[in-house]
Amino acid sequence: MTRPALPILRRSHGQIVALSSVSGEIGLGMRSMYCAAKAAVNNFYRTLRVEEPNIRISLMIIDTF
Repeated sequence: MTRPALPILRRSHGQIVALSSVSGEIGLGMRSMYCAAKAAVNNFYRTLRVEEPNIRISLMIIDTF
């Protein structure tokens, strides 16, 4: 979903806001699948920043509790 949107976001200097959870940073008992999914969201957008250094798009990850 992100890749097709990148050209449009580049032209408009858009913004990507990803909602995640602190659980992606620290593991919680009995919630391994949830924590793994949130870690994947966080790492996807961190990697996007590295792969596209001149992206000219604001990337924000909001980690909730």
